[in-house]
Amino acid sequence: MSRWNICKDGKSIEWVSRDNIPHTDDVEMSGGLVSIIIAYGQNENHALQLERNVAFPTLRKRPNDTHATWLISGAKAPSFKIKDKPIVETFVRAHFDGVLEVESLFEGIQISRRFYPSAREKAFYETISFTNSGGGAEIVCDGGLRGVIGKMRGGYGDHVLEVSCDKKSAFLKNGETEVFNIRYSGRNIAESVCGESAEAALLDRRKRISELTAVGVLDTGDAVIDTMFHLAKIRAGESVFKTKAGWLHSPGGRNFYGAVWTNDQIEYAAPWFGLTGDRTLIEATMNACKLYIPFMNDWREPIPSSIIAEGIDFWNGAGDRGDAAMYLYGAARFLLTTGNKKLTDRLWNALVWCAGYTAGKINAEGVVESDCDELETRFSAGKANLSTSCIAYGGFRYFSFIADERGENGLAKKYRAAAGKLAASIDQYFGAELKEYHTYRYHEGLDNLRAWICLPVFMGIAGNRAGDTLKAVFSPSLYARGGLRTDERADDFWDRSLLYALAAAFKGGNPDSAFEKLSEYSENRLLGERTPYPTKAYPENGMRHLSAESSLYLRIITEGIFNIEPLSHNSFSIQANLPQAVKKVSFKNLKICGKTVGIYIKDGAVEVKTRKKVFRGSAGEKIIID
Repeated sequence: MSRWNICKDGKSIEWVSRDNIPHTDDVEMSGGLVSIIIAYGQNENHALQLERNVAFPTLRKRPNDTHATWLISGAKAPSFKIKDKPIVETFVRAHFDGVLEVESLFEGIQISRRFYPSAREKAFYETISFTNSGGGAEIVCDGGLRGVIGKMRGGYGDHVLEVSCDKKSAFLKNGETEVFNIRYSGRNIAESVCGESAEAALLDRRKRISELTAVGVLDTGDAVIDTMFHLAKIRAGESVFKTKAGWLHSPGGRNFYGAVWTNDQIEYAAPWFGLTGDRTLIEATMNACKLYIPFMNDWREPIPSSIIAEGIDFWNGAGDRGDAAMYLYGAARFLLTTGNKKLTDRLWNALVWCAGYTAGKINAEGVVESDCDELETRFSAGKANLSTSCIAYGGFRYFSFIADERGENGLAKKYRAAAGKLAASIDQYFGAELKEYHTYRYHEGLDNLRAWICLPVFMGIAGNRAGDTLKAVFSPSLYARGGLRTDERADDFWDRSLLYALAAAFKGGNPDSAFEKLSEYSENRLLGERTPYPTKAYPENGMRHLSAESSLYLRIITEGIFNIEPLSHNSFSIQANLPQAVKKVSFKNLKICGKTVGIYIKDGAVEVKTRKKVFRGSAGEKIIID
């Protein structure tokens, strides 16, 4: 039985207390200068459990490295008394729609808390409503806790965390409700105190949620998939922070703020952000791409894996992870999808550099060498791994589309040919008979099945290996407990490889099985024990809700079910890969190649509507939109 239920609005979920306890969970919510992780739940006696954790990406510790964001775990909260008794609340219900609401009871008093971050300030809010349904009661807030509750000598000076409550006490008659607004705010000691109201902050939070979810409105008829898609748009787009380098998208998850990675921000998130038309997300992607340009030098040294500390430093501890290929693939697809040639002009030289660097890493066997892959030496990657070569193939291909449009005929021809040769070399070099499968070896000398063998199917170059590769990926050797092992001999699960595999399963010719597995995964993540978003990994990082994984979930729909692919700045193709049981689908308000697009499918007939034209075809048929 699922722990959570989908609410009638199809845009939120709730957990009503039952007997399967104890249970606690946490959820991350982010604003422009803050990220909060609220842990909530109940113990074995049904007593409410709460913990408030807050991260300030622009308040930096010493040394100012990847993990230097000032993170306060277990921030102290004002306490309340009712009828002169300390409150021991009974958990009743949790509700989430981008704002976390937790309901509880104490001696006839109904208590409802809302947690949400500020969109503009280094602050978050806890709004508490007390409703009296059992006689007169005086509620007293512990005013002694007001003021500074945390200090830190940081890289930019002294930082403080302050808490304030807008009232000290209230007397409630039967049937009355009283609201207390608590603000937790961080600042440099030289900065002014946060001046916004809790009401204004909530309106801003609701407005941003509405902006993020208004794009790509999905109706497949499967409430679990549709609701998870809706909520994943929030997590994918909210983790954007206003730093010294401008707006930067960052993974979050208690560890990774005010920093960008070539995989998370450019390979994973950028292709979704290009479909949103959202100015902040597009600006954040451009800023991420621009931060790497100073490292693209004439000595052909690899670009770093991440730019950290609000853009003023970098980390390259794992060596070359195939970062130039990740950049080329994600940035080129993003630029084509936005339809904005001016943005492409600004990154053209960076794309040329990444294409040249990656081509220069092709070895005598015709595949791309790198020191490791995006898992950064956690698992073996050999001298050349399947992931780097597949991403390079996609990068060469999209780069050739851009070069064609710019009239760079020589470069277009060169990298179109390079993509073709690389696809053939991937098959020859990595192709193998492993177990009973006609599939791929992840790197030379490795006979274990690996999760990332799904990538040739995702990129559309698996040919006659596609069927067996998907069988191998979703066999008991790798697919277990609703997740995907990185290696068949390990119990490390990373959602990012599973999310790519689910998209690949739709592309690989078996949408019925793919939809079934997508539904299973979505039910587990949305309504199960760790909700409501895709997670990073298990056991590493305790399944934290890193932002870019939610982007990959969204791309299962855009690149798996609908197989949307940009062909130029103003043209794209779709090829609907629907299971037989799904007869009617709509996908509205996407921003693709300069067009606002709606996709409508009924009984196998496909209509793609732009503001000026309607394009028609059939499910399974490639339809060109220009």
